[in-house]
Amino acid sequence: MLGTAITLRILMIGNSFSVCVGKDLPQIVQSVPGCQVVLTSAYIGGCSLERHWNNVVETEGNPEAKQYDVRTWSNTSNGVATVNSRGSINELLQQGQWDVVTIQQASHFSWKPETYQPFADNLVEYIRKAQPKAKIWIQQTWAYRADDGRLMPGSDWGFNQAGMHQRLSKAYAQLAERIQAPVIPTGRAVRYSRERTEGKFVVPTPEQKAACRWPDLPPQASDVVGRYFWEKKRGATELNIGADTIHLNRRGEYLQACVWFEALFGKALPDTTYVPNDIGATDAAFLRACAHDAVAGGTAVLPEDMADPQ
Repeated sequence: MLGTAITLRILMIGNSFSVCVGKDLPQIVQSVPGCQVVLTSAYIGGCSLERHWNNVVETEGNPEAKQYDVRTWSNTSNGVATVNSRGSINELLQQGQWDVVTIQQASHFSWKPETYQPFADNLVEYIRKAQPKAKIWIQQTWAYRADDGRLMPGSDWGFNQAGMHQRLSKAYAQLAERIQAPVIPTGRAVRYSRERTEGKFVVPTPEQKAACRWPDLPPQASDVVGRYFWEKKRGATELNIGADTIHLNRRGEYLQACVWFEALFGKALPDTTYVPNDIGATDAAFLRACAHDAVAGGTAVLPEDMADPQ
């Protein structure tokens, strides 16, 4: 039983780890009777809390500054409508009443609590002054795929995937307590999906990569983050295998949208709901279960979030 109708206006102050929510969240919302969403993304790739705050300061001095790609998805009677523009955080916060405003740290800084302040405090104070009725949520981002160079033995970071998850979970929990805001536990859902999947992702050896011939790629099933692809780099004459080891793939985008729906709308997804054409029904049910359990864990750091540090 889904209960009463809910319509939310959501503003995401983020980067590539938030804009991807727009792939599936509006469709999920539309599939649930009585729910509607207006979802707006203020996007700069790799944008940190420090840069977001600096942009606010810049626009206060120059109202014509429009640093962000802005995309808005909204439910309509004909489906999901999208509108693209340019804008600033400052002007977006003046565009009517927002129900939810989300923030997050850039993923490469997410595990470093010293990079959050004073920028998060400043940004939150600005949001609350402009939108006193809006609820601020923090998206917990996720650990990279295991073959990311920064998580490999001998890297400068000095820890593996589990170590990254542990550190970012703790940093986000500290921020949540400091600003008294709940967490959207996307990173926890990513971890659950990794732990519960049979046939774990295995980092291919250089020899395995070298043995691949177009269009074949190394095995990459079992993770909701990352993808391999063939590319010809600038100045090169031959194709080589490239990798995105940090962004959600298609399964991950659906997982993330399910987490956001359950967290922000406060409703459990029904067994039958929107499933993208490129995800099977069985896999979609698995991802929804991971999302549900992650949200059910609440905003606290759980024991499994702190396991296996390196």
